[in-house]
This record gives sequence, structure tokens and C-alpha cells, in this order.
Amino acid sequence: MPYDYNRRRDLPRAPQFPRIVKPKSDQVGDPIKRAKRRMRIEKALAKATRAHGFDTLFPVGKIMPEKSVQKERKLVIEALTLELHVHSQLLKFHGLVDEPNPSTAQYLVNDGEIPF
Repeated sequence: MPYDYNRRRDLPRAPQFPRIVKPKSDQVGDPIKRAKRRMRIEKALAKATRAHGFDTLFPVGKIMPEKSVQKERKLVIEALTLELHVHSQLLKFHGLVDEPNPSTAQYLVNDGEIPF
């Protein structure tokens, strides 16, 4: 049998259709991706809370490199943006404690009249 040097170039090609574009799953409204992200952050936050020894009888001292502290701070900020509960001592450790609302008592003028 002779060798085919043509390599089937004489056969007609199939019609070329444009590829079907599938919607990306990382859209803003994708609930599955958001839930997975939320669970991942909750798990990492619980691990960080346990590692610092908060709410334990004998808290442990922890020495962390600066890079790990920055990663943990980024995790805490991301948890706050997702409105997750973050331990108050963990917030204090990273300096993210809420500032109290300013008091308006010093600006109050009590002249005995009804204000409105």
C-alpha cells in the first residue's frame, strides 16, 4: 500500500463554527462562589483565633513574622467586609478597634426652648 503524502488534505473540512461562550462563574452575583469564599475566610479566621489562644484558660504567647501578621490583618479586614464576626481581641491585636462616636454634649445649648 502506498504511503499517503497528502495526509488527507484533499478531504473537505468540517464547517467552522464560532465557539460557544459559556458564562463565567466568577460573576458578581454567583452565590456558590461567594459562599465558598465566606466559608474559606471563616475557617482561616477560626484558625487564627485558636492560634492566638483567645477564650482559652491558659493563653499562649505567639511570635509571628511581619509577613504573617500582614496576611492575618488582610484576612481580618476581608472578614469585616463580609460582615463576619471577628474576635474583639483579634481586632485589638491588629489595631482595628472601632473609634467611639464623638459626643455632641459639648455643643448642646439648653436655653429652655423647644428646639423645633
